[in-house]
Amino acid sequence: MILDVALFGRHGTDPAAAFLHRLTEKHDLSEAEFLVDQFGYPTSLSRLGLRYQINYTDWNLI
Repeated sequence: MILDVALFGRHGTDPAAAFLHRLTEKHDLSEAEFLVDQFGYPTSLSRLGLRYQINYTDWNLI
């Protein structure tokens, strides 16, 4: 299920954290698991206590 979509001009923890923070305000993510491709997401997800799995097979999917 796609909960939200956002485009950023750069990679890193700041855009990732901002996106995830807005997402946690809109949805209950206690049962969610995120499929990520590195960049800033693992750090940001860990800081928010959210579960994630790194997958390099589809580079354009987050």
